[in-house]
Amino acid sequence: GSGCSSFAEIGTTSATSYADTTVAPSSTYSYRVRAEDAATPTPNLGPYSNTASASTPAPPDTESPSAPGTLSASAASPSQVDLSWGAASDNVAVALYRIERCAGSGCSSFAEIGTSTSTSYADTTVAPSSAYSYRVRAEDAAGNRSGYSNTASASTPAASTAPAEPLPILDSFDRRNENPLSDSGRWTNGIGGSAEVGLRVVSRSVLACTKSTICSAWRNDASYGPDSEVWATISTLPGDGNELRLYARLQGAGASTYDGYLLRASQLPGTDELYLERVDDGTALTLLTLSRELAVGDVLLLRVSGSTLEAWLRSGASWSLVGSVASSTYPGAGLIGVGMSGTTGRLDDFGGR
Repeated sequence: GSGCSSFAEIGTTSATSYADTTVAPSSTYSYRVRAEDAATPTPNLGPYSNTASASTPAPPDTESPSAPGTLSASAASPSQVDLSWGAASDNVAVALYRIERCAGSGCSSFAEIGTSTSTSYADTTVAPSSAYSYRVRAEDAAGNRSGYSNTASASTPAASTAPAEPLPILDSFDRRNENPLSDSGRWTNGIGGSAEVGLRVVSRSVLACTKSTICSAWRNDASYGPDSEVWATISTLPGDGNELRLYARLQGAGASTYDGYLLRASQLPGTDELYLERVDDGTALTLLTLSRELAVGDVLLLRVSGSTLEAWLRSGASWSLVGSVASSTYPGAGLIGVGMSGTTGRLDDFGGR
């Protein structure tokens, strides 16, 4: 050790250097040296040198990590595939994961496309309407690599096209003040049950909510889909902390245990946010969060096509795809609806197809 005092002789040398090969890895040792002459019968010993210390390094790491756990791949959009896998283990530590890809399902010509220090990776270099296969291996800081994970494949959906114009309007709200919202009985209030009743038509032209919590309603005169779009125009922003909602593929509307998909737009003190969500038994699960500033006159649109959910925004005459995410939980046709919270926000020209 460093600072020790129980010295013992380990060898001699006639030179001014010595190699101690009896040390152990990851250990500290201290040394001192003294000279001896050739006098007989008893040699004369000189005083000790200074004490010098040294620490031996750890032995080289030659053990490879275990193979990563089960790899899964899912297409999040036409331009992104999300990967996740189980963590590998190592005698020291896993430093990173190497991700490899080949084109097609059942392909074998893999090439590395990136690395990750976590157990997930987003491949944003894919093309629409294409199939890809992936495999992952772990690597430690010494460069030892594991065996490969299983191979997982995913197919990206076709590229999205902007909503077709003109947008047909199901309810323009151009009628005398109406409370509750009805449109001659075509609306039913309270998607999540009686606690969400409260939508009304005000100023003979726009939709409003009568309370600080959620007001919602669904069109009861037709089912849409399974591929469908639903939209509305923002006439007045809802105010910080409040939101606007669009629903598609609704099942069980009118009860607190309803299912379906939801585009939720929330006004915030900073940049506003949009959320693509799946609703299971009345509980919303956020699948994707998007930062996007909202403005009066914008048209919000939720598109559900196959297993892809898309959030679109029209500002002026230009459509932009804000984001998309995959979900196949509710594949069938369903009802469409609208909602908002707070008494400030106003919506106009609701439509669906």
